Amino acid sequence: MLLEMGQLSLEQTFLIAPYVEGIVYGIFAAIFAATMYIHFSKVINGTQRFDRHSNVMIGISSLMFLIATLHLTINAYRMVAGYVDHALLQGGAVAYMGDLRSWHYILKDTLYATQENLGSAAAIYRCWVLWGHNWKIILFPSVLLIVNIVAGYMVCGLYDILSAYCSLECHHYLPHELPNLVHPPPNILVYQRSDVNAQYIVLESIASIVGITFNALTIRIKLHSISTAGSGHSMSFDGATQTIGRLPMRRIQRLKNFAASILICEREKIILSTC
Repeated sequence: MLLEMGQLSLEQTFLIAPYVEGIVYGIFAAIFAATMYIHFSKVINGTQRFDRHSNVMIGISSLMFLIATLHLTINAYRMVAGYVDHALLQGGAVAYMGDLRSWHYILKDTLYATQENLGSAAAIYRCWVLWGHNWKIILFPSVLLIVNIVAGYMVCGLYDILSAYCSLECHHYLPHELPNLVHPPPNILVYQRSDVNAQYIVLESIASIVGITFNALTIRIKLHSISTAGSGHSMSFDGATQTIGRLPMRRIQRLKNFAASILICEREKIILSTC
């Protein structure tokens, strides 16, 4: 039933979240299959050889798909165990699925943190490639990524302590209210009791959403590489000739030089005409 505040109850939220994640995962699976087909199909690639950058992107896509699959499997296991095996116990399914000390909760959020960090690392890698392997560009984002990795896994590893602390501080709450002391992302602990419960429906789908975003980028890069090779223009992802949108960076610099040359010629014509 709905709570007085008009939001979903935790019982409904924990039941709906795996179904929504399953739908998002299905979209991810279709996009991932398209990514694999475009990358390995001889019909699309022809005689074009696989470059190192494409292989790295495909490797990251495959790892993201594996993580999303494991995340969905854990959530399906939690839903069945909570609503079937523990439905009649004290606290019911909510107490079982909201237990921070359980191995499945720690594993689920560890997979979530890994997927988030992997997506961030892939974005930094892509930025590094686009800027011609310039390490200065990715120095600050890399520092932020390291901090995020340490914070995320530290929180997942301290769930036992955090759960014990929350239980001591909130022992006067009703048993079915204790699972509200969970966090949205695993690297930011949020004390909440009256926030919107429906946020967990979205949070459980993040692992698949990150994979969808990255695979869409991988497809775009591969199709652009194929179209560029088919038009007769060479393109290497190992050098500085990378794309911003659809224009290579070297071509942009050549356009600037060409425009500057035209301006110089026009200025010389004006000087000669005045003389």
